[in-house]
Amino acid sequence: MLTGCSTQPENFSELPTQKPKPEHISQLSSWIYPPAEAEEARRGFVERCVKQAGGSYKEAVLHHDLEDTVYTGRTTEELKETGYGPEPADKSQQIADFDQKGLDAYIGTDKTQQFQVTFMDYTSGDISADGCLAQSYEYIYGSAENGIKVALLAPQFGQAISEELHADQTYIDLQNAWKTCMNDAGITSLESTDQAVYQSSLVDAETAEKMLKSDISCREGNNFDGAVTELKHSYYESMYKRLKQFSNDIEETHQFALERVNADKAEPKDTSSVTVPTTSPSPSAS
Repeated sequence: MLTGCSTQPENFSELPTQKPKPEHISQLSSWIYPPAEAEEARRGFVERCVKQAGGSYKEAVLHHDLEDTVYTGRTTEELKETGYGPEPADKSQQIADFDQKGLDAYIGTDKTQQFQVTFMDYTSGDISADGCLAQSYEYIYGSAENGIKVALLAPQFGQAISEELHADQTYIDLQNAWKTCMNDAGITSLESTDQAVYQSSLVDAETAEKMLKSDISCREGNNFDGAVTELKHSYYESMYKRLKQFSNDIEETHQFALERVNADKAEPKDTSSVTVPTTSPSPSAS
């Protein structure tokens, strides 16, 4: 079970900025996001589990990337290289595909065996122990509770960082300075940098090119990228300190999952028992 003790505030709305340490970013990302191989194997189990119940269900495939989650628009360097062109194909998302029998098997139907899992500020909602979803977390991560924490709830911490960053007054001031510069250049249709790519698709090529040149110029004139990166990294550092108390358990759960991936390749199964977690308070500042 993931537990911890820390003097850090539990509420993400109280997430303070910290002096950034870039070397912590990759470590933070490895804690927030589960191993891709583990999630691929878990999705494979879901498909087999649902199929043996007479249905069909393919989970959505999510692209886990901290920089993409905490999105502030393309960097100046990216704009110079690719302009407002489309994102690379490998960042595409695959949506879920299922039939009704598959959905029932995936969610589960036994409401007497429902449980919830909480990890810091996030709660899973009701999950049925007989569903293939719960079984998949137990099968790959060793327990449904730990699996839900590291693979379903922890990835939402990236979104928490994004929300805090976008509400930060320093970030708002940087966006306002960029917007004023763009307005002065005659581009009045944009409120923030992350709208530029989409907005460029709504105008003619000449206007889009003018927008791109102004965008680059306004970013460079206000040191937008450097200031945003420093602010973003300060929030990463704060989240790093929040999660460090759980790091050993997270890493152990990830390691167990990778071992299960190898076992699954050798002998794939289509059902799993589920240990219903006992109700316990969320890990908190204690």
